[in-house]
Amino acid sequence: MKHSALLLALASIVVTSFATPLPQSVPAKDNSGGRFVLDGAQCSPVQGRLVCDDGLGNTFFADDPFES
Repeated sequence: MKHSALLLALASIVVTSFATPLPQSVPAKDNSGGRFVLDGAQCSPVQGRLVCDDGLGNTFFADDPFES
């Protein structure tokens, strides 16, 4: 009985760890493209593109230049 409860708990932990993706965000200052961004602003991958938040509630794509 103890072994089956332990096995069930271990299986539950393994399934939960697979279901929880690890955040892969990077600092927005590295990808700002000349935009003003606050310290701590982040960029996260979304459907193959890096989407950034400037820390003020505005979002932009990292590969979209601010100035042309």
